Amino acid sequence: MNARRIVTVLVMVAGFTGFGCHPEVEVPPLPEAKISIIGDRFFDVKALSPERALVIGYRGKILETNDTGRTWNIVKSPTDRALYNIRFVDAQNGWICGQAGVILNTKDGGKTWTEQKSNTEEYLFALYPVSAQHIFAVGDKSTIVETRDGGTTWAARTATQTGENISEDERLAVQDPIFYDVEFTDEQNGWIVGEFGNIRHTTDGGQTWVEQQSSLLGKGVVDILDLPTLFGVHFVNNQEGIAAGLEGKIAHTHDGGTTWAFDTID
Repeated sequence: MNARRIVTVLVMVAGFTGFGCHPEVEVPPLPEAKISIIGDRFFDVKALSPERALVIGYRGKILETNDTGRTWNIVKSPTDRALYNIRFVDAQNGWICGQAGVILNTKDGGKTWTEQKSNTEEYLFALYPVSAQHIFAVGDKSTIVETRDGGTTWAARTATQTGENISEDERLAVQDPIFYDVEFTDEQNGWIVGEFGNIRHTTDGGQTWVEQQSSLLGKGVVDILDLPTLFGVHFVNNQEGIAAGLEGKIAHTHDGGTTWAFDTID
């Protein structure tokens, strides 16, 4: 498995526990001349080459380095909302998602950014470009937004909950879980993870999503409310994948998510 990606997934756990499930406390914007101060909060980083990287964070801040981090510059941002996740599909085309449904797009490798209308006000914590045209973003209240035209138009929907093998009280407690990460291995197969150990899998390009977390029950986990929130997911192919979350929990699957099991960390 790609070691760099595993580290990224684990780091995401620490980053997301910083702001959790609640709206971010409003912080006064910094003067434009300030690159960064101790109080800054940054939520994601994307290395575009050995020398160049972008960092994103609160109040719409985007920072850029072209010399492996020795110096940083502020990239003009079209929003003052918090930015949580940045992804590129190739060297030029990338997206950022964030607070209050914010989605930003670049077509020049991150030098300039424009805002796209996501058609939701829910926080979007992660996105994944399946291709330059087909992109998903996920977030609060089981929100999934999708575009098939590169972001010219986005459609928002709420994922339904099947609630198999759980009581009515449990169903009410875990309704509309927050989604924290999404990843696809090809045009058809993708996974979403989130609150209450939620794991969802699609085999039809995101048209339908099936819950997979029930196999994590047992071996000390007595009900769905005991499942840890999962913040990151990564698959190396359609069968081998991991999901990482609270309390240092890492779940793995070797059969595309049909069954999941928690790893033991010493």
